[in-house]
Amino acid sequence: MVSHVDDEPATWLDARADEMADLVMALVAIDTENPPGRRLRESKAQHVLVGAANDPSALGAARAFQEAGRAATCAVVGQNAEPDARAELREPRTPLIASVGYFPEKYGDGLIRLALDILAGKAQPIGRATAPAK
Repeated sequence: MVSHVDDEPATWLDARADEMADLVMALVAIDTENPPGRRLRESKAQHVLVGAANDPSALGAARAFQEAGRAATCAVVGQNAEPDARAELREPRTPLIASVGYFPEKYGDGLIRLALDILAGKAQPIGRATAPAK
């Protein structure tokens, strides 16, 4: 739950991003003989794309790549366009290149039209996408 809707970073998200960065760094160090993040730093991959499930995960992945000195070789994309991600997108040389915003508050008109058409017995395609009214 986001407690505000402006562009100021949510401080509660910092802890989540830190946790995600720790997790990513732990996952890339396969065994305990290697320091966290060693495999990420030593990887021969020229470019890495991270598609994160949400913005806290994207921010954590971006931070892990930055700490491993690999920020210039990766691109990270998050989802939900949360305030912290929007703030990070304004930073120079961040690996976070995008965050997808879904704007469910704009779904209503299209869904109401669809529901009324279904109730009226009008044939509908098997798959249907709705777009916000203009």
